[in-house]
Amino acid sequence: MKRLPVLLRSRIVRNLAKRVLLAEIASFLIIIILSFAFLLPMLNARAAGMANDVCMQMKTEVEATLYGIEVAAQYISSSRELEATLDSYYDNPSDRTFEIVRLTLNRLKLSHPEIRGLILEGPDRVLFTSIGSFSDYDYGILEQDWHKWARISDYGSGYSSVYDSVSPESSGRTAHFGAWSFAYSRSSFIGTDRYVLTLYCSAAKFLNNLEYTAKNTFSGHSLLDNAGVPFFRSGAIETDNFALQEAVATFSGISVTKQDGYFIVPVSASMWYLAAHADDSLLNSTFYDYFNTTIILFATLCVLTVSLIMYQAYRTVSPLGKLSKTMNLVSKGDLGDIVSDIKTGDEIEDLSNIFNEMICSLKEQIDRRISIERNEHKMKYGLLISQIDPHFICNTMNAINFLAKERRFEEIEAINTALIGLLRDRLRVDGFRVLDTVSHEIKTVNDYLLIQGYRYDNNARIDWLVDEEALELQIPKNVIQPLVENALFHGLMNEDTGEIRGRIIIEIRKNNGGILMRVKDDGRGIEAGKLSNLFMREADPSKRGRHIGLRNIKDRLAYLFNDKNHIEIESSNGTAVTIEIPCLDGADGEFL
Repeated sequence: MKRLPVLLRSRIVRNLAKRVLLAEIASFLIIIILSFAFLLPMLNARAAGMANDVCMQMKTEVEATLYGIEVAAQYISSSRELEATLDSYYDNPSDRTFEIVRLTLNRLKLSHPEIRGLILEGPDRVLFTSIGSFSDYDYGILEQDWHKWARISDYGSGYSSVYDSVSPESSGRTAHFGAWSFAYSRSSFIGTDRYVLTLYCSAAKFLNNLEYTAKNTFSGHSLLDNAGVPFFRSGAIETDNFALQEAVATFSGISVTKQDGYFIVPVSASMWYLAAHADDSLLNSTFYDYFNTTIILFATLCVLTVSLIMYQAYRTVSPLGKLSKTMNLVSKGDLGDIVSDIKTGDEIEDLSNIFNEMICSLKEQIDRRISIERNEHKMKYGLLISQIDPHFICNTMNAINFLAKERRFEEIEAINTALIGLLRDRLRVDGFRVLDTVSHEIKTVNDYLLIQGYRYDNNARIDWLVDEEALELQIPKNVIQPLVENALFHGLMNEDTGEIRGRIIIEIRKNNGGILMRVKDDGRGIEAGKLSNLFMREADPSKRGRHIGLRNIKDRLAYLFNDKNHIEIESSNGTAVTIEIPCLDGADGEFL
Protein backbone atom coordinates (compact mmCIF):
# COMPACT_ATOMS: atom_id res chain seq x y z
CA MET A 1 0.00 0.00 0.00
CA LYS A 2 2.92 2.34 0.63
CA ARG A 3 3.93 2.06 -3.03
CA LEU A 4 0.48 3.05 -4.31
CA PRO A 5 1.05 6.85 -4.13
CA VAL A 6 4.35 6.38 -5.97
CA LEU A 7 2.64 4.40 -8.72
CA LEU A 8 -0.08 7.02 -9.12
CA ARG A 9 2.41 9.84 -9.63
CA SER A 10 2.70 8.84 -13.27
CA ARG A 11 -0.09 10.27 -15.40
CA ILE A 12 0.31 7.42 -17.86
CA VAL A 13 -0.18 4.89 -15.05
CA ARG A 14 -3.25 6.74 -13.76
CA ASN A 15 -4.84 6.87 -17.20
CA LEU A 16 -3.97 3.26 -17.89
CA ALA A 17 -5.39 2.20 -14.51
CA LYS A 18 -8.65 4.01 -15.26
CA ARG A 19 -8.96 2.32 -18.65
CA VAL A 20 -8.13 -1.11 -17.30
CA LEU A 21 -10.54 -0.62 -14.42
CA LEU A 22 -13.32 0.34 -16.82
CA ALA A 23 -12.51 -2.72 -18.94
CA GLU A 24 -12.57 -4.96 -15.85
CA ILE A 25 -15.90 -3.49 -14.69
CA ALA A 26 -17.37 -4.02 -18.16
CA SER A 27 -16.08 -7.60 -18.19
CA PHE A 28 -17.48 -8.17 -14.70
CA LEU A 29 -20.92 -6.92 -15.75
CA ILE A 30 -20.83 -9.09 -18.86
CA ILE A 31 -19.93 -12.13 -16.74
CA ILE A 32 -22.83 -11.35 -14.38
CA ILE A 33 -25.28 -11.00 -17.27
CA LEU A 34 -24.07 -14.19 -18.95
CA SER A 35 -24.20 -16.03 -15.63
CA PHE A 36 -27.82 -15.06 -15.04
CA ALA A 37 -28.70 -15.79 -18.66
CA PHE A 38 -26.98 -19.16 -19.05
CA LEU A 39 -25.29 -20.44 -15.88
CA LEU A 40 -28.17 -19.99 -13.43
CA PRO A 41 -30.76 -21.80 -15.63
CA MET A 42 -28.29 -24.66 -16.03
CA LEU A 43 -27.70 -24.80 -12.26
CA ASN A 44 -31.45 -24.64 -11.62
CA ALA A 45 -32.02 -27.57 -13.96
CA ARG A 46 -29.28 -29.52 -12.25
CA ALA A 47 -30.74 -28.76 -8.81
CA ALA A 48 -34.14 -30.02 -9.98
CA GLY A 49 -32.47 -33.16 -11.30
CA MET A 50 -30.74 -33.75 -7.98
CA ALA A 51 -34.07 -33.30 -6.15
CA ASN A 52 -35.61 -35.76 -8.56
CA ASP A 53 -32.89 -38.29 -7.70
CA VAL A 54 -33.42 -37.76 -3.97
CA CYS A 55 -37.15 -38.35 -4.39
CA MET A 56 -36.43 -41.62 -6.20
CA GLN A 57 -34.06 -42.61 -3.40
CA MET A 58 -36.83 -41.97 -0.86
CA LYS A 59 -39.17 -44.15 -2.89
CA THR A 60 -36.58 -46.92 -2.97
CA GLU A 61 -36.20 -46.80 0.80
CA VAL A 62 -39.96 -47.17 1.31
CA GLU A 63 -40.29 -49.98 -1.22
CA ALA A 64 -37.32 -51.82 0.27
CA THR A 65 -39.08 -51.87 3.65
CA LEU A 66 -42.39 -52.97 2.13
CA TYR A 67 -40.71 -55.69 0.08
CA GLY A 68 -39.12 -57.09 3.25
CA ILE A 69 -42.56 -57.22 4.88
CA GLU A 70 -44.03 -59.06 1.89
CA VAL A 71 -41.22 -61.62 2.01
CA ALA A 72 -41.84 -62.13 5.73
CA ALA A 73 -45.59 -62.59 5.09
CA GLN A 74 -44.82 -65.21 2.46
CA TYR A 75 -42.49 -66.98 4.88
CA ILE A 76 -45.06 -66.98 7.69
CA SER A 77 -47.88 -68.19 5.43
CA SER A 78 -45.77 -71.11 4.21
CA SER A 79 -44.65 -72.14 7.72
CA ARG A 80 -45.25 -75.90 8.30
CA GLU A 81 -45.18 -75.28 12.04
CA LEU A 82 -48.06 -72.84 11.71
CA GLU A 83 -49.95 -75.26 9.47
CA ALA A 84 -49.50 -78.07 12.01
CA THR A 85 -50.65 -76.00 14.97
CA LEU A 86 -53.71 -74.78 13.04
CA ASP A 87 -54.61 -78.35 12.09
CA SER A 88 -54.19 -79.33 15.73
CA TYR A 89 -56.55 -76.54 16.84
CA TYR A 90 -59.28 -77.33 14.31
CA ASP A 91 -59.00 -81.06 15.10
CA ASN A 92 -59.38 -80.33 18.83
CA PRO A 93 -60.49 -76.76 19.51
CA SER A 94 -59.53 -75.76 23.04
CA ASP A 95 -57.91 -72.96 24.94
CA ARG A 96 -54.67 -74.93 24.98
CA THR A 97 -54.47 -75.48 21.21
CA PHE A 98 -55.53 -71.82 20.67
CA GLU A 99 -52.63 -70.63 22.82
CA ILE A 100 -50.25 -72.93 20.90
CA VAL A 101 -51.27 -71.16 17.69
CA ARG A 102 -50.65 -67.77 19.36
CA LEU A 103 -47.20 -68.88 20.56
CA THR A 104 -46.38 -70.07 17.07
CA LEU A 105 -47.42 -66.68 15.62
CA ASN A 106 -45.35 -64.99 18.30
CA ARG A 107 -42.25 -66.91 17.22
CA LEU A 108 -42.92 -66.26 13.53
CA LYS A 109 -43.21 -62.49 14.04
CA LEU A 110 -39.52 -62.57 14.94
CA SER A 111 -38.76 -63.38 11.29
CA HIS A 112 -38.64 -59.65 10.59
CA PRO A 113 -37.47 -56.97 13.07
CA GLU A 114 -40.13 -54.46 11.95
CA ILE A 115 -43.10 -56.76 12.74
CA ARG A 116 -44.66 -55.90 16.09
CA GLY A 117 -47.69 -58.18 15.90
CA LEU A 118 -49.62 -60.71 13.82
CA ILE A 119 -53.33 -61.38 13.43
CA LEU A 120 -54.44 -64.49 11.55
CA GLU A 121 -58.09 -64.66 10.54
CA GLY A 122 -59.35 -68.18 9.98
CA PRO A 123 -62.03 -69.38 7.57
CA ASP A 124 -64.60 -69.22 10.36
CA ARG A 125 -63.58 -65.62 11.23
CA VAL A 126 -61.66 -66.80 14.29
CA LEU A 127 -58.84 -64.36 15.09
CA PHE A 128 -55.51 -65.73 16.18
CA THR A 129 -53.20 -63.01 17.54
CA SER A 130 -49.57 -63.05 18.51
CA ILE A 131 -48.79 -62.30 22.08
CA GLY A 132 -48.77 -58.56 22.67
CA SER A 133 -51.05 -55.58 22.90
CA PHE A 134 -53.22 -54.31 20.05
CA SER A 135 -55.03 -50.99 20.07
CA ASP A 136 -58.59 -50.42 19.02
CA TYR A 137 -57.28 -48.80 15.85
CA ASP A 138 -55.26 -51.97 15.13
CA TYR A 139 -58.46 -54.02 15.29
CA GLY A 140 -60.35 -51.34 13.39
CA ILE A 141 -58.06 -51.89 10.40
CA LEU A 142 -59.70 -55.31 9.94
CA GLU A 143 -62.92 -53.51 8.99
CA GLN A 144 -61.40 -51.13 6.44
CA ASP A 145 -62.27 -51.58 2.76
CA TRP A 146 -58.77 -52.53 1.61
CA HIS A 147 -58.68 -55.36 4.22
CA LYS A 148 -62.15 -56.60 3.28
CA TRP A 149 -60.96 -56.83 -0.34
CA ALA A 150 -57.97 -58.95 0.78
CA ARG A 151 -60.37 -61.15 2.77
CA ILE A 152 -62.71 -61.99 -0.09
CA SER A 153 -60.10 -62.47 -2.88
CA ASP A 154 -57.71 -65.35 -3.32
CA TYR A 155 -54.15 -64.25 -2.76
CA GLY A 156 -55.27 -60.64 -2.38
CA SER A 157 -53.10 -58.23 -0.44
CA GLY A 158 -52.98 -54.61 0.58
CA TYR A 159 -51.51 -51.98 2.86
CA SER A 160 -53.09 -49.68 5.34
CA SER A 161 -52.02 -46.09 5.66
CA VAL A 162 -49.28 -45.17 8.11
CA TYR A 163 -50.82 -44.27 11.47
CA ASP A 164 -49.86 -43.50 15.04
CA SER A 165 -50.97 -46.58 16.97
CA VAL A 166 -51.06 -44.54 20.19
CA SER A 167 -52.69 -41.31 18.92
CA PRO A 168 -54.16 -41.89 15.44
CA GLU A 169 -55.56 -38.33 15.44
CA SER A 170 -52.03 -36.81 15.41
CA SER A 171 -52.39 -36.29 11.61
CA GLY A 172 -48.81 -37.15 10.87
CA ARG A 173 -46.94 -34.30 12.50
CA THR A 174 -44.36 -35.50 15.02
CA ALA A 175 -40.64 -35.59 15.41
CA HIS A 176 -40.76 -39.04 17.05
CA PHE A 177 -41.82 -41.98 14.90
CA GLY A 178 -41.51 -44.80 17.49
CA ALA A 179 -45.30 -45.35 17.72
CA TRP A 180 -45.99 -45.13 13.99
CA SER A 181 -47.15 -48.31 12.28
CA PHE A 182 -48.76 -49.68 9.17
CA ALA A 183 -50.50 -52.98 8.45
CA TYR A 184 -50.11 -55.44 5.58
CA SER A 185 -52.78 -58.06 4.91
CA ARG A 186 -52.37 -61.07 2.67
CA SER A 187 -54.90 -63.77 1.72
CA SER A 188 -53.22 -67.17 1.31
CA PHE A 189 -53.83 -70.87 1.75
CA ILE A 190 -52.36 -72.62 4.76
CA GLY A 191 -52.86 -76.26 4.11
CA THR A 192 -56.22 -76.56 2.35
CA ASP A 193 -57.92 -73.60 4.01
CA ARG A 194 -57.72 -69.92 3.14
CA TYR A 195 -56.57 -67.51 5.84
CA VAL A 196 -56.02 -63.74 5.99
CA LEU A 197 -52.69 -62.86 7.60
CA THR A 198 -52.26 -59.28 8.85
CA LEU A 199 -48.82 -58.01 9.83
CA TYR A 200 -48.61 -54.94 12.05
CA CYS A 201 -45.25 -53.33 11.35
CA SER A 202 -43.27 -50.45 12.80
CA ALA A 203 -42.86 -47.53 10.36
CA ALA A 204 -40.22 -45.81 12.50
CA LYS A 205 -37.20 -47.00 10.52
CA PHE A 206 -38.27 -45.99 7.03
CA LEU A 207 -39.89 -42.76 8.29
CA ASN A 208 -36.62 -41.79 9.94
CA ASN A 209 -34.75 -42.70 6.75
CA LEU A 210 -37.11 -40.49 4.74
CA GLU A 211 -36.56 -37.64 7.19
CA TYR A 212 -32.77 -37.97 6.94
CA THR A 213 -32.73 -38.26 3.15
CA ALA A 214 -35.07 -35.32 2.58
CA LYS A 215 -33.73 -32.85 5.12
CA ASN A 216 -31.07 -31.20 2.89
CA THR A 217 -33.22 -31.13 -0.25
CA PHE A 218 -36.90 -30.70 0.62
CA SER A 219 -38.79 -28.45 3.02
CA GLY A 220 -41.30 -31.23 3.73
CA HIS A 221 -42.67 -34.55 2.48
CA SER A 222 -45.87 -36.54 2.74
CA LEU A 223 -47.37 -39.99 2.05
CA LEU A 224 -50.77 -40.12 0.32
CA ASP A 225 -53.18 -42.91 -0.58
CA ASN A 226 -54.23 -43.63 -4.15
CA ALA A 227 -57.01 -41.05 -3.89
CA GLY A 228 -54.53 -38.32 -3.05
CA VAL A 229 -55.50 -38.09 0.60
CA PRO A 230 -52.47 -37.56 2.84
CA PHE A 231 -52.04 -39.85 5.84
CA PHE A 232 -48.54 -38.81 6.86
CA ARG A 233 -46.59 -35.58 6.51
CA SER A 234 -43.39 -34.15 7.89
CA GLY A 235 -41.91 -30.68 7.60
CA ALA A 236 -43.34 -27.66 5.76
CA ILE A 237 -45.64 -29.10 3.10
CA GLU A 238 -49.21 -28.10 2.28
CA THR A 239 -50.97 -31.42 1.74
CA ASP A 240 -54.26 -29.68 0.92
CA ASN A 241 -52.63 -27.85 -1.98
CA PHE A 242 -54.81 -28.08 -5.10
CA ALA A 243 -51.79 -28.60 -7.40
CA LEU A 244 -50.73 -31.58 -5.29
CA GLN A 245 -54.22 -33.12 -5.29
CA GLU A 246 -54.56 -32.60 -9.04
CA ALA A 247 -51.10 -34.05 -9.75
CA VAL A 248 -51.90 -37.22 -7.76
CA ALA A 249 -55.34 -37.58 -9.35
CA THR A 250 -53.96 -37.38 -12.89
CA PHE A 251 -50.69 -39.26 -12.25
CA SER A 252 -50.21 -42.18 -14.63
CA GLY A 253 -46.46 -42.72 -14.81
CA ILE A 254 -43.91 -44.57 -12.74
CA SER A 255 -41.23 -41.89 -12.49
CA VAL A 256 -41.09 -38.58 -10.66
CA THR A 257 -43.26 -35.71 -11.82
CA LYS A 258 -42.75 -32.08 -10.74
CA GLN A 259 -45.55 -29.52 -10.41
CA ASP A 260 -45.46 -26.19 -8.54
CA GLY A 261 -42.49 -27.32 -6.44
CA TYR A 262 -43.99 -30.74 -5.62
CA PHE A 263 -42.07 -33.88 -6.56
CA ILE A 264 -44.48 -36.85 -6.72
CA VAL A 265 -43.66 -40.51 -7.25
CA PRO A 266 -45.81 -43.67 -6.75
CA VAL A 267 -44.76 -46.33 -4.26
CA SER A 268 -45.84 -49.24 -6.46
CA ALA A 269 -45.90 -52.01 -3.85
CA SER A 270 -48.44 -50.23 -1.64
CA MET A 271 -50.42 -47.96 -3.97
CA TRP A 272 -49.14 -45.04 -1.94
CA TYR A 273 -47.79 -41.81 -3.31
CA LEU A 274 -44.71 -40.05 -1.99
CA ALA A 275 -44.80 -36.25 -2.34
CA ALA A 276 -41.93 -33.90 -1.44
CA HIS A 277 -41.89 -30.12 -1.68
CA ALA A 278 -39.06 -27.67 -2.36
CA ASP A 279 -39.37 -24.13 -3.72
CA ASP A 280 -36.81 -22.69 -6.17
CA SER A 281 -34.85 -20.89 -3.44
CA LEU A 282 -34.33 -24.13 -1.54
CA LEU A 283 -33.44 -26.10 -4.66
CA ASN A 284 -30.96 -23.51 -5.84
CA SER A 285 -29.37 -22.90 -2.44
CA THR A 286 -27.07 -25.84 -3.14
CA PHE A 287 -25.44 -23.92 -5.97
CA TYR A 288 -25.73 -20.37 -4.66
CA ASP A 289 -22.51 -20.71 -2.68
CA TYR A 290 -20.76 -21.98 -5.79
CA PHE A 291 -22.17 -19.13 -7.87
CA ASN A 292 -21.33 -16.46 -5.27
CA THR A 293 -17.84 -17.88 -4.80
CA THR A 294 -17.28 -17.69 -8.56
CA ILE A 295 -18.34 -14.04 -8.63
CA ILE A 296 -16.12 -13.18 -5.64
CA LEU A 297 -13.13 -14.93 -7.22
CA PHE A 298 -13.66 -13.05 -10.48
CA ALA A 299 -13.93 -9.72 -8.63
CA THR A 300 -10.73 -10.53 -6.73
CA LEU A 301 -9.04 -11.39 -10.01
CA CYS A 302 -10.11 -8.01 -11.43
CA VAL A 303 -8.57 -6.16 -8.47
CA LEU A 304 -5.33 -8.14 -8.73
CA THR A 305 -5.19 -7.56 -12.49
CA VAL A 306 -5.57 -3.80 -12.13
CA SER A 307 -2.91 -3.71 -9.39
CA LEU A 308 -0.41 -5.75 -11.41
CA ILE A 309 -1.03 -3.74 -14.58
CA MET A 310 -0.50 -0.49 -12.66
CA TYR A 311 2.77 -1.80 -11.25
CA GLN A 312 4.01 -3.11 -14.59
CA ALA A 313 2.92 0.07 -16.39
CA TYR A 314 4.82 2.18 -13.88
CA ARG A 315 7.94 0.08 -14.40
CA THR A 316 7.53 0.41 -18.17
CA VAL A 317 6.94 4.16 -18.48
CA SER A 318 9.07 5.49 -15.64
CA PRO A 319 12.29 5.12 -17.73
CA LEU A 320 10.60 7.12 -20.49
CA GLY A 321 9.98 10.01 -18.09
CA LYS A 322 13.58 9.80 -16.92
CA LEU A 323 14.84 9.93 -20.50
CA SER A 324 12.55 12.88 -21.22
CA LYS A 325 14.03 14.84 -18.29
CA THR A 326 17.56 14.09 -19.51
CA MET A 327 16.72 15.30 -23.01
CA ASN A 328 15.19 18.46 -21.59
CA LEU A 329 18.55 19.23 -19.98
CA VAL A 330 20.29 18.69 -23.31
CA SER A 331 17.74 20.89 -25.09
CA LYS A 332 18.75 23.70 -22.72
CA GLY A 333 22.37 23.38 -23.82
CA ASP A 334 23.65 21.32 -20.88
CA LEU A 335 26.15 18.87 -22.42
CA GLY A 336 28.13 18.25 -19.24
CA ASP A 337 28.20 14.78 -17.67
CA ILE A 338 24.70 13.83 -18.75
CA VAL A 339 24.29 10.07 -19.26
CA SER A 340 21.04 8.12 -19.62
CA ASP A 341 21.47 4.81 -17.77
CA ILE A 342 18.13 3.17 -18.67
CA LYS A 343 18.13 -0.66 -18.76
CA THR A 344 14.74 -1.92 -19.94
CA GLY A 345 15.64 -4.37 -22.71
CA ASP A 346 13.30 -2.71 -25.23
CA GLU A 347 13.13 0.23 -27.65
CA ILE A 348 13.36 2.72 -24.76
CA GLU A 349 16.76 1.29 -23.85
CA ASP A 350 17.75 1.45 -27.55
CA LEU A 351 16.72 5.08 -27.66
CA SER A 352 18.60 5.78 -24.43
CA ASN A 353 21.78 4.14 -25.79
CA ILE A 354 21.52 6.04 -29.06
CA PHE A 355 21.00 9.24 -27.11
CA ASN A 356 24.15 8.52 -25.07
CA GLU A 357 26.06 7.76 -28.27
CA MET A 358 24.73 10.94 -29.80
CA ILE A 359 25.82 13.06 -26.83
CA CYS A 360 29.26 11.39 -26.67
CA SER A 361 29.77 11.65 -30.40
CA LEU A 362 28.54 15.23 -30.38
CA LYS A 363 30.92 16.26 -27.62
CA GLU A 364 33.85 14.43 -29.24
CA GLN A 365 33.24 15.96 -32.65
CA ILE A 366 32.80 19.42 -31.17
CA ASP A 367 35.99 19.17 -29.15
CA ARG A 368 38.02 17.75 -32.06
CA ARG A 369 36.85 20.25 -34.60
CA ILE A 370 37.15 23.24 -32.28
CA SER A 371 40.71 22.33 -31.32
CA ILE A 372 42.05 21.17 -34.72
CA GLU A 373 39.99 22.72 -37.49
CA ARG A 374 38.55 25.85 -35.92
CA ASN A 375 39.30 28.02 -38.92
CA GLU A 376 40.07 25.80 -41.90
CA HIS A 377 37.16 23.42 -41.38
CA LYS A 378 34.56 25.79 -40.00
CA MET A 379 32.15 24.58 -42.66
CA LYS A 380 32.68 20.95 -41.61
CA TYR A 381 31.99 21.86 -38.00
CA GLY A 382 28.84 23.68 -39.09
CA LEU A 383 27.78 20.58 -41.03
CA LEU A 384 28.27 18.37 -37.95
CA ILE A 385 26.61 20.64 -35.42
CA SER A 386 23.69 21.36 -37.76
CA GLN A 387 22.77 17.69 -37.87
CA ILE A 388 21.61 17.60 -34.27
CA ASP A 389 18.45 19.40 -33.09
CA PRO A 390 17.81 18.67 -29.38
CA HIS A 391 14.53 20.61 -29.52
CA PHE A 392 13.30 18.36 -32.31
CA ILE A 393 14.23 15.31 -30.20
CA CYS A 394 12.59 16.77 -27.10
CA ASN A 395 9.38 17.57 -28.96
CA THR A 396 9.37 14.10 -30.45
CA MET A 397 9.70 12.56 -26.97
CA ASN A 398 6.82 14.72 -25.79
CA ALA A 399 4.79 13.32 -28.69
CA ILE A 400 5.73 9.81 -27.54
CA ASN A 401 4.60 10.67 -24.01
CA PHE A 402 1.27 11.92 -25.36
CA LEU A 403 0.75 8.73 -27.39
CA ALA A 404 1.65 6.61 -24.36
CA LYS A 405 -1.05 8.37 -22.31
CA GLU A 406 -3.50 7.52 -25.08
CA ARG A 407 -2.27 3.87 -25.10
CA ARG A 408 -1.54 4.14 -28.83
CA PHE A 409 1.26 1.61 -28.56
CA GLU A 410 1.57 0.79 -32.26
CA GLU A 411 1.99 4.48 -33.04
CA ILE A 412 4.59 4.80 -30.26
CA GLU A 413 6.55 1.98 -31.86
CA ALA A 414 6.29 3.64 -35.29
CA ILE A 415 7.45 7.09 -34.13
CA ASN A 416 10.13 5.55 -31.90
CA THR A 417 11.50 3.51 -34.81
CA ALA A 418 11.46 6.58 -37.04
CA LEU A 419 13.30 8.67 -34.44
CA ILE A 420 15.88 5.93 -33.91
CA GLY A 421 16.43 5.82 -37.68
CA LEU A 422 16.91 9.60 -37.86
CA LEU A 423 19.33 9.65 -34.94
CA ARG A 424 21.37 6.79 -36.31
CA ASP A 425 21.55 8.51 -39.67
CA ARG A 426 22.68 11.77 -38.07
CA LEU A 427 25.39 9.94 -36.12
CA ARG A 428 27.03 8.43 -39.20
CA VAL A 429 29.74 11.10 -39.54
CA ASP A 430 32.82 8.88 -39.21
CA GLY A 431 35.44 9.92 -41.76
CA PHE A 432 33.29 12.94 -42.70
CA ARG A 433 30.88 10.78 -44.57
CA VAL A 434 28.72 13.49 -46.13
CA LEU A 435 27.16 11.51 -48.99
CA ASP A 436 24.46 8.88 -49.03
CA THR A 437 22.16 7.19 -51.53
CA VAL A 438 18.97 8.77 -52.80
CA SER A 439 16.97 5.82 -51.41
CA HIS A 440 18.39 6.37 -47.93
CA GLU A 441 17.67 10.09 -48.05
CA ILE A 442 14.08 9.28 -49.09
CA LYS A 443 13.77 7.03 -46.04
CA THR A 444 15.19 9.80 -43.83
CA VAL A 445 12.63 12.28 -45.19
CA ASN A 446 9.80 9.76 -44.69
CA ASP A 447 10.92 9.17 -41.09
CA TYR A 448 10.96 12.92 -40.53
CA LEU A 449 7.47 13.30 -42.09
CA LEU A 450 6.18 10.45 -39.94
CA ILE A 451 7.37 12.20 -36.77
CA GLN A 452 6.03 15.59 -37.85
CA GLY A 453 2.70 13.95 -38.64
CA TYR A 454 2.32 13.07 -34.96
CA ARG A 455 3.60 16.45 -33.68
CA TYR A 456 1.43 18.73 -35.82
CA ASP A 457 -1.88 18.71 -37.59
CA ASN A 458 -0.16 17.72 -40.84
CA ASN A 459 -2.52 17.44 -43.80
CA ALA A 460 0.16 18.00 -46.43
CA ARG A 461 0.25 15.76 -49.46
CA ILE A 462 3.72 14.56 -50.43
CA ASP A 463 4.26 13.44 -54.03
CA TRP A 464 7.56 11.73 -54.91
CA LEU A 465 8.75 11.86 -58.51
CA VAL A 466 11.91 9.80 -58.35
CA ASP A 467 13.49 7.94 -61.27
CA GLU A 468 14.19 4.34 -60.36
CA GLU A 469 17.69 4.59 -61.84
CA ALA A 470 18.45 7.47 -59.47
CA LEU A 471 17.75 5.52 -56.24
CA GLU A 472 21.35 4.36 -55.75
CA LEU A 473 22.99 7.63 -56.76
CA GLN A 474 25.11 9.42 -54.14
CA ILE A 475 23.98 12.87 -53.04
CA PRO A 476 24.98 15.15 -50.11
CA LYS A 477 23.39 14.00 -46.88
CA ASN A 478 20.61 15.97 -45.29
CA VAL A 479 19.83 18.22 -48.21
CA ILE A 480 16.26 17.19 -49.13
CA GLN A 481 14.89 17.05 -45.58
CA PRO A 482 15.60 20.75 -44.73
CA LEU A 483 13.92 21.79 -47.97
CA VAL A 484 10.84 19.71 -47.07
CA GLU A 485 10.88 21.22 -43.58
CA ASN A 486 11.01 24.76 -45.00
CA ALA A 487 8.13 23.92 -47.36
CA LEU A 488 6.04 22.61 -44.43
CA PHE A 489 6.62 25.41 -41.96
CA HIS A 490 7.31 28.44 -44.18
CA GLY A 491 5.08 27.53 -47.12
CA LEU A 492 2.11 25.40 -46.02
CA MET A 493 1.67 26.12 -42.28
CA ASN A 494 -1.07 28.53 -41.25
CA GLU A 495 0.67 30.88 -38.81
CA ASP A 496 -2.58 31.52 -36.93
CA THR A 497 -3.89 27.95 -36.50
CA GLY A 498 -0.69 25.92 -36.86
CA GLU A 499 -2.41 23.67 -39.43
CA ILE A 500 -0.29 22.35 -42.29
CA ARG A 501 -2.24 21.89 -45.52
CA GLY A 502 -1.18 21.76 -49.16
CA ARG A 503 0.98 19.77 -51.56
CA ILE A 504 4.70 19.20 -51.82
CA ILE A 505 6.29 17.65 -54.93
CA ILE A 506 9.75 16.13 -54.51
CA GLU A 507 11.49 15.36 -57.78
CA ILE A 508 14.86 13.54 -58.14
CA ARG A 509 16.27 12.44 -61.51
CA LYS A 510 19.30 12.40 -63.71
CA ASN A 511 19.66 15.51 -65.85
CA ASN A 512 22.37 16.15 -68.46
CA GLY A 513 24.87 13.87 -66.74
CA GLY A 514 24.12 15.31 -63.30
CA ILE A 515 21.47 14.99 -60.62
CA LEU A 516 18.48 17.30 -60.35
CA MET A 517 16.61 17.64 -57.04
CA ARG A 518 13.57 19.89 -56.77
CA VAL A 519 11.21 20.51 -53.82
CA LYS A 520 8.11 22.50 -54.81
CA ASP A 521 5.12 23.51 -52.64
CA ASP A 522 1.88 25.30 -53.45
CA GLY A 523 2.01 27.47 -50.32
CA ARG A 524 2.06 31.20 -49.76
CA GLY A 525 5.43 31.77 -51.50
CA ILE A 526 8.16 34.32 -50.73
CA GLU A 527 7.89 38.05 -51.22
CA ALA A 528 10.08 39.42 -54.04
CA GLY A 529 12.03 41.69 -51.70
CA LYS A 530 12.91 38.83 -49.38
CA LEU A 531 13.70 36.43 -52.20
CA SER A 532 16.66 38.46 -53.51
CA ASN A 533 18.24 38.69 -50.06
CA LEU A 534 17.42 35.17 -48.94
CA PHE A 535 21.01 33.88 -49.01
CA MET A 536 22.57 37.04 -47.61
CA ARG A 537 21.17 36.92 -44.09
CA GLU A 538 21.88 34.52 -41.30
CA ALA A 539 19.21 32.04 -40.28
CA ASP A 540 16.98 33.30 -37.50
CA PRO A 541 17.43 30.95 -34.51
CA SER A 542 13.88 31.66 -33.34
CA LYS A 543 12.37 30.04 -36.46
CA ARG A 544 11.68 26.37 -37.13
CA GLY A 545 14.44 24.76 -39.24
CA ARG A 546 16.91 27.23 -37.76
CA HIS A 547 19.92 24.87 -37.77
CA ILE A 548 19.69 23.68 -41.35
CA GLY A 549 18.55 26.48 -43.66
CA LEU A 550 18.95 27.48 -47.27
CA ARG A 551 22.14 29.46 -46.51
CA ASN A 552 23.65 26.38 -44.85
CA ILE A 553 22.77 24.17 -47.84
CA LYS A 554 24.17 26.71 -50.31
CA ASP A 555 27.45 27.00 -48.38
CA ARG A 556 27.88 23.22 -48.13
CA LEU A 557 27.18 22.71 -51.83
CA ALA A 558 29.65 25.45 -52.65
CA TYR A 559 32.27 23.82 -50.41
CA LEU A 560 31.72 20.37 -51.94
CA PHE A 561 31.54 21.50 -55.58
CA ASN A 562 34.11 24.30 -55.85
CA ASP A 563 32.02 27.38 -55.06
CA LYS A 564 29.70 26.98 -57.98
CA ASN A 565 26.07 28.02 -57.70
CA HIS A 566 24.04 24.81 -57.47
CA ILE A 567 20.79 26.08 -55.92
CA GLU A 568 17.97 28.17 -57.39
CA ILE A 569 14.72 29.43 -55.85
CA GLU A 570 11.52 30.37 -57.66
CA SER A 571 8.42 31.74 -55.97
CA SER A 572 5.29 31.72 -58.11
CA ASN A 573 2.12 29.98 -56.86
CA GLY A 574 4.25 28.58 -54.11
CA THR A 575 7.99 28.06 -53.81
CA ALA A 576 10.29 25.74 -55.78
CA VAL A 577 13.88 25.06 -54.70
CA THR A 578 16.03 23.34 -57.36
CA ILE A 579 19.47 21.82 -56.75
CA GLU A 580 21.68 20.50 -59.57
CA ILE A 581 24.97 18.76 -58.78
CA PRO A 582 27.35 16.55 -60.71
CA CYS A 583 26.66 12.84 -60.76
CA LEU A 584 28.73 11.07 -58.08
CA ASP A 585 28.31 7.44 -59.19
CA GLY A 586 31.78 6.37 -57.99
CA ALA A 587 31.70 8.13 -54.62
CA ASP A 588 31.70 5.98 -51.46
CA GLY A 589 30.31 8.60 -49.14
CA GLU A 590 33.66 9.76 -47.69
CA PHE A 591 33.85 12.74 -50.00
CA LEU A 592 36.03 14.96 -47.84
